[in-house]
Amino acid sequence: MGEGDVLFYNNLFEDPPVKPSEYINKNPELVSRRKAWISTCRKCHSKIFAKDYLTSMDLASDAVFAYIQESFGLLKSLYSEKALYPMPENRPHAPAPVGQKWPDTLGGFYGEFWAKDGNPSRIEKDFLYMWENDAFLIRKGMAHTNPNAFTYISWSSMIKKYIDMQSEAATLRRLNTLENNMSLIQSLRAQQKVESSETHKQECAACKNGQSGETIWCDSCKVGYADKSKTTCKDCFDKGTTCEACVKKANVK
Repeated sequence: MGEGDVLFYNNLFEDPPVKPSEYINKNPELVSRRKAWISTCRKCHSKIFAKDYLTSMDLASDAVFAYIQESFGLLKSLYSEKALYPMPENRPHAPAPVGQKWPDTLGGFYGEFWAKDGNPSRIEKDFLYMWENDAFLIRKGMAHTNPNAFTYISWSSMIKKYIDMQSEAATLRRLNTLENNMSLIQSLRAQQKVESSETHKQECAACKNGQSGETIWCDSCKVGYADKSKTTCKDCFDKGTTCEACVKKANVK
């Protein structure tokens, strides 16, 4: 496993997450390498310059790690909100030995060499390239004192993926909200339909009573009964006789 994988990915899962500079200063092997590195640099530069430059490389790595940590937190939030599309449970699983330990495996290394039917999703792919490619290229570019390598080639690329992830997350959340609202609306409509049907059945008992000879008006069916005679005119029913409007209609005919 490469140094970049440990610094920018494995340490995400420590509790709490460990920044690159902290990990390096607590690792005897890396501290030993650092001393040897400074000794080599001192052949052309001062000790202070060598130490300060390597410290700046570590601090830049910490800044990179902050972006990665925030972006991984975004993936986990989308998973907990069930806003990822497709959700890991609803897509092909990566072949062994990749585990199904979501959300920890989201944006994992396997996505560099395997993909199928939405696994990994676009936002996970951006995260993968952020930590697996851009992050270590930034550190490597600084180690080689190559400004173009640690700015336009890597840092700029990492920021682009960060922005794309933020935008994609906003889109996924909006779609998830719309789908949830639509499901709620459909559920409410179905409930209203059932309630309306039950109410109609109850109210139509009034029609049965009217057909049996009871004088009654059914608000559900908009009909009335008097002496088993049916009328659709509320005025006629209320007055107990044919209203003027119905008389005029009959005369026109």
